[in-house]
Amino acid sequence: MAMAHLFRPLLLAAALAAACGRGRPAVYPDHGKVEAAHRRWCALLTELYGEGGKWSHRADCEAADPAGSAEFIALMIPCFRGRYEAEQGALPDSRSMISACTEQVLVELAPADPARNALVDARCRRMKVCEEVEPAECHAGVERLPSYHQALFTTMYNERAQDDIAECLLDAPCTKDEDRARSDCYQPLQDKRLWLPI
Repeated sequence: MAMAHLFRPLLLAAALAAACGRGRPAVYPDHGKVEAAHRRWCALLTELYGEGGKWSHRADCEAADPAGSAEFIALMIPCFRGRYEAEQGALPDSRSMISACTEQVLVELAPADPARNALVDARCRRMKVCEEVEPAECHAGVERLPSYHQALFTTMYNERAQDDIAECLLDAPCTKDEDRARSDCYQPLQDKRLWLPI
């Protein structure tokens, strides 16, 4: 199938979205929970890295807009604390602890129902257009994945971030490397799941 033929349905979807608007909410339903979990995350970093309850980066942390879900952030807090304290006063590398905790938390994080998740739906719609994979087959494939892999695709991210990823999946043109194209839609938000000082 010619690539130009593959591009047309996605370009049409993008044009319709631009004309009609996506109807994205100003505040997502999970915003309050994400904000509360993020405040607890900032409090933890202040406790671990600050002095006397003060930390020079706290205001920057609290002003950040994380891409992680409330559940993901909440589970990361005890894991991060535990790994930090296990270093017995040394100053461990924060990003390596985030990476290790993410692997642990994904096992604990409940995945979304693939049949009711808009992000899974966007992935499957893209696969239909770009790879001629039927939506039912795509959804069944997601359901067969281990739960941690499903969580990696869905519940690790908050609703706003999922909407951003879904928009990318639906708007980006088809490519010869669709695995890479889908990964590229997640990439900008991966490092924003949790805030850390640069």
